[in-house]
Amino acid sequence: MIVTILGSEWRLGLIGFTLGVLVNRQNNAIESEVYFCPDREWLKQAWTELENHSEPNVFLSWLWIGSWFESLVDDYYVIEARRNNEVIGLGIIVLQADSYYRYFKGASCYLHRLGDELLDQAWIEYNDFLMLKGHEVDIRQAMISTVMDEIVGNGKFVVGASHHTVIDCSLTEYGVEAVWESLTYQVDLEQLRQNNQALSNVISRSARYQTMRSVRRYQEYGEIKVSTAKSVEEALSYFSMAKPLHIKRWGDQSGQSGFCNPYFMKFHEALIRNGVVSGNVCLHKITAGKELIAIIYNFHWRGKVTFYLCALNYEMHDKHLKPGLVSHYFLINTAMDNGFSHYDFMGGSDRYKKTFANSTSSLYVYEIRKSKNVLAFKNKLRYVKHQLSGYYSG
Repeated sequence: MIVTILGSEWRLGLIGFTLGVLVNRQNNAIESEVYFCPDREWLKQAWTELENHSEPNVFLSWLWIGSWFESLVDDYYVIEARRNNEVIGLGIIVLQADSYYRYFKGASCYLHRLGDELLDQAWIEYNDFLMLKGHEVDIRQAMISTVMDEIVGNGKFVVGASHHTVIDCSLTEYGVEAVWESLTYQVDLEQLRQNNQALSNVISRSARYQTMRSVRRYQEYGEIKVSTAKSVEEALSYFSMAKPLHIKRWGDQSGQSGFCNPYFMKFHEALIRNGVVSGNVCLHKITAGKELIAIIYNFHWRGKVTFYLCALNYEMHDKHLKPGLVSHYFLINTAMDNGFSHYDFMGGSDRYKKTFANSTSSLYVYEIRKSKNVLAFKNKLRYVKHQLSGYYSG
């Protein structure tokens, strides 16, 4: 009898424990919803609040996202993730129909991009949802599933440029394809400090020789000086100063220098106005005496320097002058002296990035489709097109 009573108490305890676990699981469930063109002031407030509890990323800051909104975005969707009525995830989706996916009655959906080459030339890197730090995998899983069910349909969801972590959640029911890839280059300044190393001691002997020779050549024109814009007006002046050098280097046709793209210019002028006073957007002018060496456009965000754009002066007609090497040599050392943790060159294969970097990673642009059959069909079409082009060229 006692055993029976004890058994009943044990069963009741087990039932209570089980119900408690179920309630706890329900309380911890992540709920995601999609909103079309919600109030921008609400979004700004929600975004900035969550940003304070997220992994630091200048490209997911309201500084970047808000400037993008202000200058380029019309219609949009917001995906919001909540747990226990707390906002733990946000993302902005823009739809762009294209001829290929129109056949399947779907659309191309972009995360924090617009799906147009000219509109997206103000390139975003380290792209992702904005999420509560430490819970990214579960939040991302819920948000991607909702986007695929509620918006994408038979189309595609384009995410990037991003680390591979954006697809580390379970996406087994979807077709995922990396359509673009680039290495990124960083200088880990904490590593240099821990090893008590100077920048000049960790680059190759050849790079050190070329850099210091170039420094001496520039010093023949006068003192090398790094000037940082202190006001919006001065920063915009530096930005204008960069324009002819950048166009001469990269070209004036569509898709070449962004300085020929009015959308690119509109976005960056907004970003400069929004970020210079806080010190998060930094435009530097590097000179040797009266000669301009370079204009460097960087972000300073939560202890990290991110290099975005440069305009280099190659008009001094001396093959030993290396404006990129010298400019970044001075700026990396300044970042080191000021206690920054990293100097991030981001994507691209410029020689000076490889010269200074002591760590690398990869970025990707992913296309996610609800049906793997669509991806298989697309790959089949690509194969047939390749075979036909070979046949006709032969």
